[in-house]
Amino acid sequence: PPTPPTAMTASKYALLPESSQAQLPWLRLAVAFVSCTLASGFFPGQAVWIDLLAENGVFSSLCSDGLGERCKAQDEALTAIFGVLGLASTLFLLPMGVMFDTRGAKFMGIMGAWTNLVGYILLSLAVLGSSHGYDHWSCMLVAPSLILAEFGMMFSSLSVMGFMYHFPGYQTLIISLNNSANAAAAFTPVLLSAFLKISKWSLPEGMLLVTAVAATAIPGLQWSGVDKKEMNLAAQRLTGLPVPRCPDPRFWSKARTVHRIFAEHMATHVAMLTVATLCFSYTVFYATSTSAYSIALLGHEQGTYLAALNAVAVGLFGVFVAPLAGFFADIYGTPKLLCLCNIFFSISVCFCCSKSFHGQVVAQLGGVMVFSVIMTLFQKHVVCYCPPPRIGMAIGISGFVFGVVATFVMIGMSVWSSELSGLPSFMQPLWYEGVLGWICSWAFAWWYMAAIPAQPVLPPEDERDLCQMFGCGSMGQAEEILGLPRKQILKTLSSNDALALTRLLNGIDPTHAYDVVVKSQPACDLPSDEGWDGHAYLSDRLKCLTTVDPRIRALQPEDLAAAVAVGAAAFNGHEPGLDWILGPSFRQGPYQAKRQHYYETLFTYLLSGVMRFGSILGLFENNTLLGVAGVFPPGRLIDNSEALRVGGHRYVHCLRSLGSLPPFLDRRFGDGVRLRQAAALGDLQRLHEMMMPGPHWYVMTLGVHPAHHGKKLGRALLNAVSALADADAVPCYLETYGEKNVNTYTKCGYDSVRNVTVEVDDASFEGVCSPAITTSIMVRPRKR
Repeated sequence: PPTPPTAMTASKYALLPESSQAQLPWLRLAVAFVSCTLASGFFPGQAVWIDLLAENGVFSSLCSDGLGERCKAQDEALTAIFGVLGLASTLFLLPMGVMFDTRGAKFMGIMGAWTNLVGYILLSLAVLGSSHGYDHWSCMLVAPSLILAEFGMMFSSLSVMGFMYHFPGYQTLIISLNNSANAAAAFTPVLLSAFLKISKWSLPEGMLLVTAVAATAIPGLQWSGVDKKEMNLAAQRLTGLPVPRCPDPRFWSKARTVHRIFAEHMATHVAMLTVATLCFSYTVFYATSTSAYSIALLGHEQGTYLAALNAVAVGLFGVFVAPLAGFFADIYGTPKLLCLCNIFFSISVCFCCSKSFHGQVVAQLGGVMVFSVIMTLFQKHVVCYCPPPRIGMAIGISGFVFGVVATFVMIGMSVWSSELSGLPSFMQPLWYEGVLGWICSWAFAWWYMAAIPAQPVLPPEDERDLCQMFGCGSMGQAEEILGLPRKQILKTLSSNDALALTRLLNGIDPTHAYDVVVKSQPACDLPSDEGWDGHAYLSDRLKCLTTVDPRIRALQPEDLAAAVAVGAAAFNGHEPGLDWILGPSFRQGPYQAKRQHYYETLFTYLLSGVMRFGSILGLFENNTLLGVAGVFPPGRLIDNSEALRVGGHRYVHCLRSLGSLPPFLDRRFGDGVRLRQAAALGDLQRLHEMMMPGPHWYVMTLGVHPAHHGKKLGRALLNAVSALADADAVPCYLETYGEKNVNTYTKCGYDSVRNVTVEVDDASFEGVCSPAITTSIMVRPRKR
């Protein structure tokens, strides 16, 4: 095969497109931030929105006088809707996290902007209907408009999070900008109210203008958004971790993985959640009760002024101070930002019960500062512990738990306050909750100094995927094989530098790697592995089936050599999938001998494992083996989806039978084989587990000697497997490549249920990039 290209040539095949590299990331970030600010929701400025909507007659149909004048029932209805939907918005964090991981930041931003636009249109219709006397039906549009606008704002703001790995050293700043985009929504009703007073426009006309402005966010996010591939590549360069594939869209599967990540440092996460909840609930209770508390404490004039000051400070601090806090954390470290936040929290707690006007101003500004920073700290904490492909799910789950806990704390403080009267109804909950939060936050800050990991936690399944490239099952074995520390291996794998990866693979001694893996033989993958006899099992089953071709019987260990010869001949040049894995370098005539050696070695590896842990059907004529089918009966797959897990007991057994590493890890066939093998099989194993959760027969390999093609021998083998599956009342499952094979299996009762296209950038190893390959997943339904 061709030798690896030079460094100059390798850079030509960088995984990140040149057009994306040439764009100014700061300009794209600025456009994304402004676009997210335009696609704002209603909840951050709810006090002003309630006033505007009530003055325009929204929910005026609830007023008993029917004169269209503003009444208490209007305010109560609008306040209840904003309050309930504000708490319910935390439920969006769960689907938001899943979609961020699976679809990427750009998709989230565009979808959020469109959803936000629909929310603005519905509220415009509600306002228009109320202003023309149709409030009895137009008021029904208020709740869906608010929820859609908030849903869209939260989704679109995640487009800023897509830049989290583009700016080394400014990760916290990007997270704070995401929160600032949400806080900027507090200015929308203020600016709208001022514009209406100056222009003398009506609210329906003003809402149409705001809707038009919100629509401009869509093209901005379309141009500036970061797709999933670009974000993952940037994450590799920044974190030093290769980004594993994460194709499984199932919520609970993702949730279990994130839980395992958090479980390694559960005490730290619980402590951070406690501190964030106490600080957040304190500042929110203080902000929501500012008007009543200040009026009762200082009188109507000063109390009203303090309430207005708090509303303005929330918007200003959220837009301007929060990014500065993020920049401070990037320069001086997250622990120091936590200490700075604790200082402002301490000041607020000390002055929250002050009876002077200036003391209350200091307390409120300190609380607003904490409110602006605490979510940035919380999200930064999550990012430090979670690998890039699972960031969205981690933030979604942690944010949901945070919202639920904070809601219960807020309810408790409200109940406590309702049991008292006068100033104590405000002072006691604030003081006691503030002191408790102050103690916990300073204790956590001292602990947090040494708690942040050097790299995010890598889940076991992701680590196993990465180690497959070296033919082992754990990072410990990879360190022993390469003679390098874990951190250096991960950084090399994530560098996107083909030459660095080539040097890493060149450092593997096949004999040493074989010895490392074989000597560390683990326990059996399945409890029944030691006592399994596939030949006896299949022979007994075939005796009971009269519909099976009598030429078919179960193979014994002494038939393995003949089975390998048939399998190698059947697949060499006749199987698109394995030819694709072998690569373009070996598709020419001069390499026919190497191709034959590759297939013989590969089928020795595969069929020795199937013979030991599954069963092999053979079709004979005149005692000559003409076709083979390697199958795994129900219950014989690891986790119901994997036949031969790399690094496990079965894998080690196959290595012992082969006497060396498998051919797809043999450097004589080129390093591109490793990449294509990992790309082709990684997703298929997860899809197998997802699509076939119950018992089934798995047809791992099936082939007929090319000299006997056209005699329907393959169909006879498939019919035998189908008869066995029908006797068990379970389905059959297999993967295949090429339209010809799909048509053959379709005639035997199989349905193509999914096509998976696999792409890999192997140009740095092959000189040309291999074309994409499509795998067809086929299932034969069970017969009742």
